[in-house]
Amino acid sequence: MDTLALDPGLTTGFAILDDNGAVMGCGNLDVAVLHEGLDQVIRTVNRTGHEMEVVVERIAVGRQGKLQLSLSYVLVTIDHLISLYGLTRHDYTPGTWKTSAIARLDVGYIRPDGKTLTPHERDAIGLGRYRIRKRGKEHVPPPRLEKI
Repeated sequence: MDTLALDPGLTTGFAILDDNGAVMGCGNLDVAVLHEGLDQVIRTVNRTGHEMEVVVERIAVGRQGKLQLSLSYVLVTIDHLISLYGLTRHDYTPGTWKTSAIARLDVGYIRPDGKTLTPHERDAIGLGRYRIRKRGKEHVPPPRLEKI
């Protein structure tokens, strides 16, 4: 089962991981392109024919203001697409998964374009691996990569 992990925010980080926690892809989606971008990510994974679950970092949204409106839009968009595709969803608070041993591991992934991972991408990878471990699957973290 593939895992789509989402770190929602004004920039939403995403990661797609296979059953063993290997990263198949990751990236960032700004609010302006979130609906179209996330829809495309889900469609791409669906085309592989693999079963997929979604894990989302649960964030608190305040009551008023421009930031809260944007974050509410992000969460509603994510909810809508997960529901539209009938995907299984799991939510974890940052206080739950970021305090786990797996969150402290180096993600061990280098983007194909060689660019450094953003904090959103790192969090999405860590969250996805946390979910895979919680699911009870064997997970062997990738080897640490030395910087040259």
